[in-house]
Amino acid sequence: MLSSFIASLMLVSLSLQLSLNQSQLQAEPVWQKLKTPRGTELEIQVHSAGPDAPVLVMAPGQSCNARRPFFEAFAQATLNWNITLVRLEWSYCQTSAQPAADLETEVQDLQTALVYARDLSGAKLSKVYVAGKSLGSLVAWKVFQRDQQIPAIALLTPVCSYDRNEQGQPLAERQNLLSENYPKLSSEKRPVFFLLGNQDSLCYPPILYAGLNESLGQVSVNVLAGGHGLNLQTPDKKEDLPATELNLKTAAQVLFNWLRQLPDLPK
Repeated sequence: MLSSFIASLMLVSLSLQLSLNQSQLQAEPVWQKLKTPRGTELEIQVHSAGPDAPVLVMAPGQSCNARRPFFEAFAQATLNWNITLVRLEWSYCQTSAQPAADLETEVQDLQTALVYARDLSGAKLSKVYVAGKSLGSLVAWKVFQRDQQIPAIALLTPVCSYDRNEQGQPLAERQNLLSENYPKLSSEKRPVFFLLGNQDSLCYPPILYAGLNESLGQVSVNVLAGGHGLNLQTPDKKEDLPATELNLKTAAQVLFNWLRQLPDLPK
């Protein structure tokens, strides 16, 4: 009798464990495809925080990196914040092509993801934001400037300067790209968030600071250690993976804390 009872308990426990594992698998975000108006497909992944949560649509860099550690860190951080993250991969990544010279196809990709995000159950226009890393920050800025219903933007490892020519040779003087890549930045009054590394070769912090001297808006600049991917190195110039992981977690916390402080967001 006792052995039968124990066997029954084991079966119930196994059944509950299987059920739990199944629900966890079902809850795991999956990559899905969206069709753009021009007929191509891009990939998105939604980390949902529920129907009433604010939504951040995040565009990747040029190298099709939406699945890499930088973006994984932000995706994992959503578990501790009441924020839904929609990250996308460019449609050209499906065909091993390159972004358009004028970035207009990438603009349409991000706009497609933005429409999807706004259609999420309960999502309000005033709670759907955009972000972009590197090339994605250029695209996000274009979309942001054209769509006044986007309440705020986050520019992650932006491209505000360069110090090497196309052959990789160092230039005598850093070139300023801030106004070229982010036109009308100084007159933008909606909240703008910058996040970059102090050793980023594509955005020299003093150039960014100087360009914001006459800004009329609510600009937040956050400089962490690291390069263009916020990666850190050991003293012998090897990548320090534990330190980089912690740095990326810090970046996610800084971004989501800023987002949480915006008007109309739950504190």
